[in-house]
Amino acid sequence: MVLQHVLAFNLIPSLSEADSKAVFDGIFNLKPTCVKPDGKTYIRSIKGGKQNSKEGADKGIKWVFIVEFENEEDRDYYVHTDLVHAALAKTLISQVADIAVLDFTEGVF
Repeated sequence: MVLQHVLAFNLIPSLSEADSKAVFDGIFNLKPTCVKPDGKTYIRSIKGGKQNSKEGADKGIKWVFIVEFENEEDRDYYVHTDLVHAALAKTLISQVADIAVLDFTEGVF
């Protein structure tokens, strides 16, 4: 079953436009650069952008990304083992003000 990994965050206010773009490019670049030991990519898709809900329930979050995996095994490899993801996460620590990470498996309630 397909697993969705949701990132909802704010960047630090002082981050330049160029550095903000580098954050977004880094996230989108995970799809082709995150590979398992066999050399195969395993991220199904990455979607994201600036949140634009008009409901007023966004709690101030400005950016949302969804990373889609085929299964929990692939997500777990991404979170615990993948060096490309780890390097990006380390960089983001100094650039992100608030973050929520939520995962769900489609159709599992």
